[in-house]
Amino acid sequence: FGPITSDTTGRLSWRDLTVGTSESGPETASHVWLAPRNVNAASVKAGGESEKYLFYRGVGNFSAPLSISTDPLHDKLNIRGRFDEVLDSRETTKISRVWLIHVRSDGSSAYRSIGPVMVTADRNAQVAEMPASFAEREFSLGNLANLCDELHAALVKEGLYADEASALVETWRAAYFKSAGLRAFFVVPRVWTDHYLSLSVSKPAEIARVMVGRIELISPEQRELLEKLAKTPVSNPDWIGRIPNSENMVKFISGHSDFGDLGVKIPDDFQTYLDLGRFRDALVLEQQRRHPSDSLAKFIDAYDLQSFDVPKSAGD
Repeated sequence: FGPITSDTTGRLSWRDLTVGTSESGPETASHVWLAPRNVNAASVKAGGESEKYLFYRGVGNFSAPLSISTDPLHDKLNIRGRFDEVLDSRETTKISRVWLIHVRSDGSSAYRSIGPVMVTADRNAQVAEMPASFAEREFSLGNLANLCDELHAALVKEGLYADEASALVETWRAAYFKSAGLRAFFVVPRVWTDHYLSLSVSKPAEIARVMVGRIELISPEQRELLEKLAKTPVSNPDWIGRIPNSENMVKFISGHSDFGDLGVKIPDDFQTYLDLGRFRDALVLEQQRRHPSDSLAKFIDAYDLQSFDVPKSAGD
């Protein structure tokens, strides 16, 4: 198939859909698949399976709607739009809200929001800024509930029904709200969605398209872990071959973080690597690209992280 570039075009079609079936969806115990079913929607049947939603996951190589960079000297996040392929030089569009949230491993969090943010086709223009860090007094165990309420209200305002908005928020809960890290959320303008993800329906229909974008940022805790990893002696990866065969081993090999006891001691450097969280491979490779060290290079080679490296596109 070859490399995916900004010129790559894909297409997905659902044909011969039956709307309004009485059959239930595939059995699952996973919350991320169960949450979207809690909506007052007609079931659909395609390819012999029924469900209350049509799901697809795709990959692409194009610019995100926003570019967010950190100015550590002034403790600011600088926000720029990337709508040069979507808008002409005279057009503007509105991002109704941008949220910044910092979730800690103990479950406490802090967040703030700004908006509306107006963007143009000029990707060099800074369209907004916000403080990059939070004071200790801003962290609370109750902040996540408040953030979820704000996101829910924003989704409804953009055109979703209340139960649809609830289903989306619940689908995101584990990965977005309970997972430690620093990340930004924003409501994606419809004009961007229609440009990159064009949609057509064979029958007359009123369509509401509501998307929330997410950008993962590097948290202070992750910066400390990356510095620690660069200074920790590199272990011999042979310990992985000594892990007894078990469900925990399967979870571990699959990349899950909740694998439990593996039956062997995890080396200090690999535990630090695991503590970096869901996007640890990208973090380690980017750290080596920006701040090369012999120790980090040996770790990347020992645990074969080169296979996760994605070549930079022109302009990135």
